Amino acid sequence: DELDLFLHPTWEKNICGKLNKWFPHIQFFITTHSPILIDGTVKNAEIANKTIVYRFKNDNNKTILTEKYQGDDIKTWLPNILISSNLFDPEYIDKIPTNLILKARTENSFNQMLKTDNDIEKLRKKENEIKKQYQELLKQKKND
Repeated sequence: DELDLFLHPTWEKNICGKLNKWFPHIQFFITTHSPILIDGTVKNAEIANKTIVYRFKNDNNKTILTEKYQGDDIKTWLPNILISSNLFDPEYIDKIPTNLILKARTENSFNQMLKTDNDIEKLRKKENEIKKQYQELLKQKKND
């Protein structure tokens, strides 16, 4: 129950893969509210095809299955897609302030973050170049 509680996010992301490695002939049933644990599990090539993710809800003290996904089917989802999917409370994403959502990073490492930042900077420079060229073309068109 809540395997991920009190784990560092890196451990949370890797714990299911480690358990599979340490206990290869054991089937685990794990409860969580953590998109990090689910994301790490379905992106682990050794266990994604063995992973099934369910969402249950309590309806008048009856447990009802509301969602079921095979790990292979959701392994390409980015964290923001996972969090906003039906696996989580549909209003969950609405409760997060927009300024935090806009700052969310989906990279898996610091180096990937640096590369993304570098790519964004290149795109901004290219965008400014295109804007200048467009403005110049408009001036020429106006003068013609």
